[in-house]
This record gives sequence, C-alpha cells and structure tokens, in this order.
Amino acid sequence: MWIRAKYSAELFTMPSYGNDHTAVPGSGLGSGPAPKKKKKARDLTNPSVLPSRIVDHFLVVAAVADVKKIGATPPTLETLAELPVVPAIQACYPQANTYADMALPELLAPFIFPLGTGLSNVEKQPSYFTFVLTDVSGVKLYGSVMHLHELLGPSELVSDLALPASFAKVLEAGQTQTLWPALYVPKALVVLSHYPFFGLLREFLDSVYRISQSPSMLPLERYVINFIAETPLPPQGVMEVNLSLNPGRMLQITRPRKNQLPMIDFSYRPLFMLLSVDNILKVFCALCGEFPVCLVSHNVALLTPVCEALLSFLFPFTWQGAYIPVLPEHMTEILDAPVPYLMGLERAYFDRNEMQEACNRPAMSVFVDLDHDVVHLGREDDMFGGAEGCPEMALVHPNAKLFVKLKQKLVEFGGCTHRCAGHEELLQTVGVSFPDNEHLVPLEGLTDMSTGAGINISHRDSSSRISNGGGKRGSVFVGKGKGGNDIGSPQVGVSTRNVNTSGSQEYCTRVISASAAGKDDLLQPVHNSGSDSFNSQELRFAFLRFFVALLIDYQDYFTEPGAGVQAGARSGDSDAEAGAVPPVDPNDRIAARDAELKALPVFEDEKFLAANGNDEFLKNLLHTQLFNKFTQEKVTALSVAGATAGTDDGGLSSEVRYFDESILSKNNRSRFTLVKASTPFLSDLR
Repeated sequence: MWIRAKYSAELFTMPSYGNDHTAVPGSGLGSGPAPKKKKKARDLTNPSVLPSRIVDHFLVVAAVADVKKIGATPPTLETLAELPVVPAIQACYPQANTYADMALPELLAPFIFPLGTGLSNVEKQPSYFTFVLTDVSGVKLYGSVMHLHELLGPSELVSDLALPASFAKVLEAGQTQTLWPALYVPKALVVLSHYPFFGLLREFLDSVYRISQSPSMLPLERYVINFIAETPLPPQGVMEVNLSLNPGRMLQITRPRKNQLPMIDFSYRPLFMLLSVDNILKVFCALCGEFPVCLVSHNVALLTPVCEALLSFLFPFTWQGAYIPVLPEHMTEILDAPVPYLMGLERAYFDRNEMQEACNRPAMSVFVDLDHDVVHLGREDDMFGGAEGCPEMALVHPNAKLFVKLKQKLVEFGGCTHRCAGHEELLQTVGVSFPDNEHLVPLEGLTDMSTGAGINISHRDSSSRISNGGGKRGSVFVGKGKGGNDIGSPQVGVSTRNVNTSGSQEYCTRVISASAAGKDDLLQPVHNSGSDSFNSQELRFAFLRFFVALLIDYQDYFTEPGAGVQAGARSGDSDAEAGAVPPVDPNDRIAARDAELKALPVFEDEKFLAANGNDEFLKNLLHTQLFNKFTQEKVTALSVAGATAGTDDGGLSSEVRYFDESILSKNNRSRFTLVKASTPFLSDLR
C-alpha cells in the first residue's frame, strides 16, 4: 500500500521528516524542489570527513546547438553534422543545490567531454571512462561517464538540440527528402561520488542503459533514485550491502576496515600490462620527488585507473600536487606550470591539433607514453637534448638494498602481465561498455512482479523522463515522471559482514550472482588476481614494506612538545628563568602565532638524514609537500597527546596509525627485539 501511495503522489523516494515527525513537502522527485533547510556543512579543515552517501549526483549531459556560432543561416542537409554544439546538463538528480556539504562543480562539461563534442554521421558504441576532480581542501570527487550516441530524426532535431525556431524550415525540407542523413547526437550518463567505487558506478551505468533498452514495469527513474537515495554506504569493515541493479545480477558492496590498506575498486593490471617494472619505478621515483608527471594514451579509459594505481603506491603519503587524470583540451596550458602535478592526456589531443608530440611535450615534466611503454625525462630526444632550458631530468633511486627488494616483488607479482600474449586484444576492449553488443539484447525479468518490477511506462510524454523511449529505441532522458497503478521496487539488501581476518579486502564491488556470465574488461577489480602470478595485494604491500623500511625510526626524530618555547626562553631574555615561557601580548597575533608554533614538536630532518647516511632519495622525499603534510599530522597529534593525558592516537588518521603500527610490527618480527610492542590498531577486528 505504501509503494502504491507514493507512486500516486509522485513521491519516488522515502519522504523526509522534520523534528515533529511530519512529512516535509516536496521530498519526492515529482513534487517540486524541497524547501531549503539548514544543514551542517562539511568541516573544510578536516577533508577526511566525507559525506555518508554512496553517490552524490546522477546527470544526463547532451550536446545542444552553440547558438553563438551557428549564426542565422540554417544548415543544409549536407552540413548538419558540422553544426557547432556544446555539452549541457539536461537533468540532475538530486538538484544541484541539494547538499550543504558540496556544490555541483560548475565546469563539469569539459571533464565529461575532454576533447569537446560534435554531431556524427556514424554511430559509435557506448563507451566508459572515469575522471577525478579535487577541490581547494584536497577532497576528491570521482566521476564515472558513459558516452552514448543517439539517432536524431527530422522531428527531433530542433527540440533535442535546442535550435532556434527559425530552423524549422530545414526540417520541413528534410522530411520531403527520400533520404534523411544519419545524424547522431552525443550524450553522457554521469555519476558523481566522493568514494572511488569505480566498479560499482560502472555497473550502475551499464544497468541503467540496458534497462532503458528493455520493456519494464518500473519507470527508469525508480532505479536511479533507489540507487542514489536509498542505497546505504556500507560502514568500513562492518557491513556489506547486497544490491540488485537488474534481474539476475547481484552485487556485493563492502569497504575495508580502517586498519587495512585504503579501498580500491579498480584493476592494477592495466598499469603493469602497459609499463615495464623499470618504467613503473621511474614514475614512482618521480612522484616521490614531486616532479610534474604527464601520462598519455590513445584510450582515455586507461588514464584514471593508471593514475590511481600510481598514487596508491605512495601510501601512507597523500599526493599534494595538482591531480587531473583526464585533462580537458582547453586546460593543457597547465602542463607548463612549474608545480608538481600528475595529469593524463588523451593522445587524440595531438592529432586534433596537428601537433608533433615530441615537439609539444611539456619540457620539464616526466612524460609517460603508456601506449609504447616509454618514459621521457624531459625533452631528452636528440633534437632537444642540447636545448637550453630543457635538460634531461635526473631521477634519484632509493637505497640500493631497498630498491632491489621492491623491484623483485614487482617483477614477481606484476611483471608476468607486461605485454603478455594477447594484450593488444585485451586493451582494445578497455572502456567499451558492451564489447559483445549485449546491450542490444533486452533484459529479461523486468516485467515479472516477483523480481521487484513495478509500473509500466512505455511512452514518452512532453514532461520528459528517464524511461524507455516510446518513439525511438534507446533514448535516455530525464524529467519528473508520472505515477502508476502497479507496485514494485529494485532490491537492496543489507546483511552483517563476517570480517575477513586473513588480509586486506582486495576490492569493494564484486558480482556474487549473475544469470549470464558477463565479459569484464581489464578495468574491473576482479582482474587484480588470476590464474597467473599477478597479485595487486602483494604489489601494494611491497610498496608499504619499502616505506616502512625507509622510515623505520622516523618517530625518534620529533622533538618534545614545548621544546621550541624552552629553547627560545633560554636564548632570549636573560632575566627569564631557563625553560620559562616568555610573556606574549594577547593582542599581538603574530607573536601569539609564533609562540604557538614554537610549542609544537619539530621533525629534525637533518639529524634523521645524517642517521641514514644522507641518502639522496630520502633527502628529496623529506623536502616534499608529501612528507611535510605527513609530519604536520604527526606534529599535531603529538601536541594533542602531550596536552591530553590518556589519548592513544592524538587524532591521527587511520592511515598514519596503520603505518606507524606496521613499523612496530616489523620491529616485533626482529629476533633482536626482546620486548614486543603492542599493535592494538592492527589487531582490532571490529
């Protein structure tokens, strides 16, 4: 009865309730915007606090006519494909101003269509890629995109492309022609999330598109809203969410415990298939030294997974430079900026602009050619080798013993897939949403009430909606949606998760049941292990062990809280007693801030370097923003722990605590350690 009532009232989500437990008007999709209410904004000083929702927004972006460029002269039938268009957001759920803790990015379109967009006379297969945006506080927003191409008929050209009404004459002329030219308009289905659920978001986009191609008793917006508004974010290591996006395909969503390596939901195999171990280590050393790094590939779908894999190897450090794994064409000037960055560029950028790649590579960046397994250290080619201002960049390798051990592990667990037999065929399917054209086969079970299906919408009305296109096959569009007289809902189940104590969770989205075997490409996290020796978990632990060994005693080189103040007092006023804190005028903000900084612990990098043989790699690492951010958190935690008795972590992030106790665990394994240190964080199985 409840589901029937909410469809009758056009309420496609559970109603929101106020403090008095009365329903808030406008809480449903079809009943207008909800009244604004005061929400607690995200604390920008603590970017680790993320929203508790699994998805932020679902958008439909399509090409519309660029009225600034088309002029007043209507195009002819022969020149329709050359009509200038620009991407525009056609629909957004929930509305852009829904959340108090985030705003919908204003410049989304260039990241959804990084090389621009245009009409086409040729139909293209649905394709998929991901991008990442980073706000001023360092919080990442992950975007998953499915590109589609829909056929336009004469009657749809003006309405779908938002052409001026004066262009109706060309439509009338077109309808009298025996042959109307095939004309396809690009569209994109987009999902935004603060969590890198790459596998999950891809499954969702695939399901939405396939459902739009199939007869269903449930409106498509019901699936979208169910996933976005009603699917819970699983707590870390505690619960799992079982989600059925379409009949016969059940997904299991989990997140690793806080005392495990950070979550991944992508495959490391493309990185090791594209680059040799030696070249991966070159890029790793470049990132540790905060060199600017630019990756290039002909396949845009490879860029974000490769960038994410490389950054994950920096754990426990967090990349502090600019990070744009899919760089829009109009932003390429940033590649010449003298700042640390990691960016990805589609090779078609050079082809479109008729540019010679060798001449237009960023002069002072590490340029990584994924397609040909080449790492260019600046412009070191013969024609540029002696050019002033473009010297070859010198990357410093770590301690020889540690470096050899790291390389051995990478060769053992990753080298087996590099340029393996059939790799070219495997890479060709990366980013192709439906490599076997399975989207052309309608899904079964959507009209069966027992599967959770609901009302039947088989027509397209003037209000426009996410629905099965009644007039033309395969149309996906968004609007209010109407009520109906049948009931149903997609299925979401939540169950208690038995915590796996054997090691880290390998990936966060996996198919636990499917009516038909799907063909997963290399981007899917299921490929992180297989019948060969490839094992992404061992690869991640290899880099962790490298940093543990490199920084094994770094905690011994923090000064005690207040040491700076005491030193300042002893070297300052001769009348002050040794160790006394000098008086500070409360109105003098500069002096107060200086006193506050002196009261904090300090990492003595020179002593640490001297104790480690003044290793050049370590020296470069200590002078990076990576290490500075890491030590800042430690300094803050030490000062809090010193001021508050009984605190065990001083507010340390789970990543830093994991790393610190990994050091203790390594020391405990030594035969020279007589008294074993406790590792309560690593041992906690909650």
